Amino acid sequence: MTPLDEFDFWTNVANRRNVYFYVWIGWLVVGPALFFFFSFLFGDGQEGLASIAALLTWGWVWFRAGQRVAEIRCLRCNERAFQHPIFFMKDAECVNCGYSKSETSYRSGRD
Repeated sequence: MTPLDEFDFWTNVANRRNVYFYVWIGWLVVGPALFFFFSFLFGDGQEGLASIAALLTWGWVWFRAGQRVAEIRCLRCNERAFQHPIFFMKDAECVNCGYSKSETSYRSGRD
């Protein structure tokens, strides 16, 4: 395991985790756009159906972003490293072997 592998691993973890949170917050912008799109698609009088379709679409994208975080394999033990996508990067560690960012051999400017 080289320092570059460790750096790439933790950068990938941080990026996927951030995408999860961006999708969650992005509902405020994307939700109305999806509603108007589905309202146009389904026609007049179908606002309830358009709302449900918008919510289900956003929910699926948010669920999939969370799955991408949980699917990350540990660099050390090659098992799933995280059980869920909600964690602070300073506390991130593998649930199986305990490999954490603090054990890496590279030094990053941000912690």
